[in-house]
Amino acid sequence: MRSHHAPTLHLLDRFTYKDRKARSRRAIWIYEKDRAPRTSRDLKSECAEHGYFSGGENGESEDDIDFRFNSQYEIPFNRLLPAIDADLHIFESLEVRQICAQFVANLFHRSTATRTGGQKLIGNLIEDYRSMANDQERLFAYTAKLSAITAQSIATSEVRDALLKNVAYYSTKEGKKALYVNDLDRATMSLSSHLVDLGWSTLRPSSAASFFISDTPVISRAMDCFGRVTFGEGIGKPTAEWILPISNRMAIRVAQRRRISPCVNAEELGQLNLAQIYTMSRRLYGREYSQWIDQMVQNYGGIYKFHVDVFKGTTGVVREDEFDDVMASVNE
Repeated sequence: MRSHHAPTLHLLDRFTYKDRKARSRRAIWIYEKDRAPRTSRDLKSECAEHGYFSGGENGESEDDIDFRFNSQYEIPFNRLLPAIDADLHIFESLEVRQICAQFVANLFHRSTATRTGGQKLIGNLIEDYRSMANDQERLFAYTAKLSAITAQSIATSEVRDALLKNVAYYSTKEGKKALYVNDLDRATMSLSSHLVDLGWSTLRPSSAASFFISDTPVISRAMDCFGRVTFGEGIGKPTAEWILPISNRMAIRVAQRRRISPCVNAEELGQLNLAQIYTMSRRLYGREYSQWIDQMVQNYGGIYKFHVDVFKGTTGVVREDEFDDVMASVNE
């Protein structure tokens, strides 16, 4: 089974151009580091990967997960696209923002770059578990916390064995994959709950130039008073803005601060396209050929790496459901 990661097939289709030779009558330009730009008529193969959603522990198959994401997140969002395209100000509706926030959050977490960056967090989690298992003071305090939360009497030896069992499991390839797949829905709902109450709007180029979209389609950036741009900024930062191109002529913007105008001039459009290039994993997609875009991909493609979980806070690597992991092992 080939699972769709990011961008989704329907979203990618909105960046295509007409091609009479293609079975679908559509094709797209693809830019990759260390490769010449190429066109593709098989969109499915460009945004899917065999085994991407495999390894879940709840009995769902890869096919089931891909289908559920499509029905739960993609289809509701796709139904809103005509109204968004027509600029009907639908973001005033809480229900609309909830649908859009869940789609944006799910798309962010299922991208290859953020998944790869999450591997460092898993490594930190493993080390935290190992350290706690070998530190009697921390272990005692952690055991007391678990006992208070569960209203059960738990021995420190049981907790230590459970922590080391999780260390052994999450150190394996299968464990890391299962942790990612099992955590996708929780991560999606956690992030969307923060995005939904921010300001939602659309951006349009003021010229004939186009938006490009990468396999890390949701970007976050912030600009300081000197015009310096940083990436990977959390939603709690007042100057941060989250941007998702939804066609070559429009992007969605989510931010605390409002813009004066929805129009994007040539300079800012270049910056937004560069942001897609900086954070890409393997591919950048577009409706047209651009020598400048290709040069930027070759020079700067994928230079930004997601290495800290700034999107869910900076309080450490403890996950919301970490007690469930440990208690499941204790009760086995």
